[in-house]
Amino acid sequence: MSAGPIAWARRARRALLGLLAILVILVFGLAAGRRESRNETARQLGGIDAVRAAVGPLAATKIDAWRNDGRLVCLDYASNGAPYVLQLCFDRGRLVEAVDRRGAQPVYWSVAYRPALARFSLGPQGFADIAHRSGVPKSRLGQ
Repeated sequence: MSAGPIAWARRARRALLGLLAILVILVFGLAAGRRESRNETARQLGGIDAVRAAVGPLAATKIDAWRNDGRLVCLDYASNGAPYVLQLCFDRGRLVEAVDRRGAQPVYWSVAYRPALARFSLGPQGFADIAHRSGVPKSRLGQ
């Protein structure tokens, strides 16, 4: 009769160790995922900042073209005489996407999935003023 409780205790100990191992794996997996998310967000924001710097001061730079897809308003700029190669996209005045077409392949940067992450914001009115000065009708901004 004593073999029963001992066997049960061994099984319980193994099950507990198994659950503990699963818990440790989950905790490390969660930590690794959060770190990767922070790194990717920093990389995306760095790319957006680089394109904004290449455009120059927004209030003094002429817009080549623009589009409003109903969610974002995007402004296209020239670089070294080549039109439409730099693009900045705004969500309610927050810079959430950028595209650099100066290379062989376009490079896209985005935090549009979470606009609150944007580092740069003109605010809705500041953005509307800059866009309107560059020829975008205020009625078409939709923001």
